Amino acid sequence: MPGGPGVGLGFCPAVLPDPVARADCGAASETTCAARGCCWSPVDGELGAAVPPCFRDTTVKNNNKGGVGAYQKIGFAPAAGLATQLVPGYNQVLLLEREFNGAQNGTHIYVLDTDNYDFERDGFAYKPLTSKTDVFCHAGHVMPDGRALSVGGWTGEALRAVRILDRCDMAGYPGQCNFRENQNAPNGALQRPRWYPSTLGMPDGSVAVIGGATDIVPPGVNEPTIEFLPSKGGTLRNQLLVDSDGANLYPGAHVLWDNAQQAGRVFLFGGTIGALYDLNFNLVRNMPGSPVAPGGQRSYPLAGTTVLLPLSPENDYLPEIAACGGGTAVMGNFQPTNPALNDCIRILPTIEGSIWVQEFMPYARVMPDMVVLPDGKYLIVNGAQQGYSGFGTAINPAYTALIYDPKAPLGQRFTEGDTTDVARLYHSEALLLPDGRVLISGSTPNSNSNDPDVPGPTGAVFPTEYHLEVYLPPYLTSGAPRPVFAGISTAAWGYGQPVTMRTSVPSGNLNALRAVVLTNGAVTHATHMSQRHVTMVTQGVTGPDAEGFVNLTVTACPRAEVCPPGWYLLYVLDGETPSMGQWVQIGGDAGLGPGNFPGF
Repeated sequence: MPGGPGVGLGFCPAVLPDPVARADCGAASETTCAARGCCWSPVDGELGAAVPPCFRDTTVKNNNKGGVGAYQKIGFAPAAGLATQLVPGYNQVLLLEREFNGAQNGTHIYVLDTDNYDFERDGFAYKPLTSKTDVFCHAGHVMPDGRALSVGGWTGEALRAVRILDRCDMAGYPGQCNFRENQNAPNGALQRPRWYPSTLGMPDGSVAVIGGATDIVPPGVNEPTIEFLPSKGGTLRNQLLVDSDGANLYPGAHVLWDNAQQAGRVFLFGGTIGALYDLNFNLVRNMPGSPVAPGGQRSYPLAGTTVLLPLSPENDYLPEIAACGGGTAVMGNFQPTNPALNDCIRILPTIEGSIWVQEFMPYARVMPDMVVLPDGKYLIVNGAQQGYSGFGTAINPAYTALIYDPKAPLGQRFTEGDTTDVARLYHSEALLLPDGRVLISGSTPNSNSNDPDVPGPTGAVFPTEYHLEVYLPPYLTSGAPRPVFAGISTAAWGYGQPVTMRTSVPSGNLNALRAVVLTNGAVTHATHMSQRHVTMVTQGVTGPDAEGFVNLTVTACPRAEVCPPGWYLLYVLDGETPSMGQWVQIGGDAGLGPGNFPGF
């Protein structure tokens, strides 16, 4: 069940003493819920295993970073992952690493259970999974039915591989709780070899697989095509991917709604070039040239990141794109000492005649992760201030987090956050957890991860990183109590459907109450594929009842171009403070069913 068992829909009481994550609660035999603020399940009259998710309230009191958030170290991962994504319906994280890096074991893929902490190994409990081929520089996706999809990878058969993670609780699907894989076209595999491609969830439930390289470069070359899973025929050659060759791996891709034309659109960005397409990738128009420093690029290997800014019914879900960071190099002269880009650019792609608007970050950043938060702000972490993506190719790590508020006036959108002492360079990730924290993992800046102290070409030494951290955004360090989510009329949403949820309102201000859904997609190489944040239309609020709870009724997303079908995290916000996230499925199980992959 989404959220798991426990109090209400599975959460601890709202007010708990001395807040710390549940990992610090100690063994069941040593504590009680009342004494330590933890939830425990009685077994035979004694304290038993912790009931997931039951984290203690993560609000930090008297923190001198109260306005900007805080880093926390939370143990170690079983691998130095290069990609992460959530498993819908659970508080689990899929962690993938590259196979040839001298892994701690031979599986290279893990599911981390963020509800259960293994005190012996000082990290989240985990289950190893298997893959026939190397997922190094693959692309991930969460399918509409909740299964995880992985495509492409490192050389040979991996380049055409399609991998699907079957969840053992899903009726009608094989219950092996592991990856099935096919590398043989046309029976379910990719039509073209792809290393460093992007994925994009489409409004019809299909997945677009975009770009990449045909193999390690050299001898591999640019693959300027797009294909669909399930297949819609042959591949589509794309001129933007041709023109941005050399700096277009992991291209930015976003589904949009064009309200003026009443049509779905796709925005693509590679290098410094943006373009708008219809849903069949026919060109609508090219974007004007984007401002960038001399020699600057914003796609891998000079990796910046692009995001679709939060969508709101207040402006009919008008889409706006931001591209932040990147690197500088004259092609063929990549150097670890080259400065990163220190700006963000924004454009309204569905409005003809729009131009890019430039603003500047407090710090330059290449390889940044830009994570959308429940309150509609962004956390920017990881990366470096000099260099580019690769092994031994970046120096001067970016240790200080940034909070970006896209609604603030131009010039006032960035706030400096907390500072870590962990360098997060190539293959580092940041992923929003359902409880509102951001999990930060990875960094493999050396070619051989068994040799973490091998210096890069400039003599800089940055180790392969197994430490896990979380970032507590400002809403978890402000001291404001969080709304308690206590029920929902349905977790299966149709488009435009009314949905009622029961929640507390700690501030007492019913006008401050709103609901949002978001998906953080699949994360790798500073690319957050299919990430989006959408505010729901509020129909009304009734109550409070005798227990102090109110009923908030909202209208679900109006159409699939605003919320492509899939699993989303639902948050109720009291002002800027979110509840714990609840999983909801929007649009049903459209798209990728087992029957579409006959070769599996």
